Amino acid sequence: MNPHLVVYISHHGYGHGAQTTSVLNALVEQMPQLKVTVVSGLPVDFLRSRLRMPFALRPNAFDFGLAMDSVFDVKAEESLSRYRALHANWRQRIDEEAAVLRALRPDAVLSNVAYLPLAAAKRAGISCAGMSSLNWADIFAHYFPDKTNASILDQMQESYAGASVFVQLTPSMPMTWLANRRAVDPVASLGRDRGDEIRRLLGLSTTTRLVLATFGGIETAFNLDHWPRRADVFWLLPAVWAPHRDDMVAFESVGIPFIDLMRSSSAVLSKLGYGIVSECACNGVPLMFCERGDWPEEPYLQEWLRKNGRACLVPRAELASPHLLSALDQLLGQHPPVSPPHPDGAPQAASLVRELLESY
Repeated sequence: MNPHLVVYISHHGYGHGAQTTSVLNALVEQMPQLKVTVVSGLPVDFLRSRLRMPFALRPNAFDFGLAMDSVFDVKAEESLSRYRALHANWRQRIDEEAAVLRALRPDAVLSNVAYLPLAAAKRAGISCAGMSSLNWADIFAHYFPDKTNASILDQMQESYAGASVFVQLTPSMPMTWLANRRAVDPVASLGRDRGDEIRRLLGLSTTTRLVLATFGGIETAFNLDHWPRRADVFWLLPAVWAPHRDDMVAFESVGIPFIDLMRSSSAVLSKLGYGIVSECACNGVPLMFCERGDWPEEPYLQEWLRKNGRACLVPRAELASPHLLSALDQLLGQHPPVSPPHPDGAPQAASLVRELLESY
């Protein structure tokens, strides 16, 4: 019988999906007969574009991370209310999902990075692994440190600590309280530099700098009318932003995979998130980033990026000012690292998951 893995993927943006699909692609190379069931609120088109194997999809979401007002700003009160509702019938919820897992009969469970499925897998007697550069217990403790929330935090930590292993992707938050953590190298896709091809497609000069802007899967509106303009800069922007100037285009319309667009760009403009940080560093692409306020993962991503890539901060207020182009020039003037980090984390993480599947 083919080994069966049930995979839970958070839909708090696309970063967890990018991490997990890279690891699954590496895993299926090691175990070609692997059967995969994905449980996620992510769009099926995103999953199909990333996964190189057939999979069954159970549309469902077992974590929301945090309620967001924008890609930058957290709705703290709403988030806490949702966590309290989730944990109000905690044992019952675990029992219900454990029953579902028993019916699916997987050999192992992987979760990035919902914690309820880990508790349910343990209840069902199924080997399980957590995986991410963060966990929601640390995020929760940062935003809601009041002692009245201690029981929720205890249940979250117990769920993560009860997993057979927690695969800690570099770069990450420290997670020193997790005794079951196993660190692996960065997880990232490598693109192909197709800059000359893109410029020909768009009718641009060979000296034009392509700048890719993306802020992840949480929709945020930007007023592009006030973005600075310069003859040697052309913007590749998400279609949802409705780029309409002659120095901009929706990157989806170019017809080239996103990772190749990134690798072909002179620079990327984004927030700090695991996927964009690891892929910019591993592809040797400079990153201009906007601060996310008090997001607790940000200092660790920033520290790693400054050691392993080229980066500069662009305050949010300066997105629509000439300072944005000054920041670009400053960034491009930085000396690159001797060599980019290599993304060996996916096969390393896949091997840890494979051990669980083979030990069932």
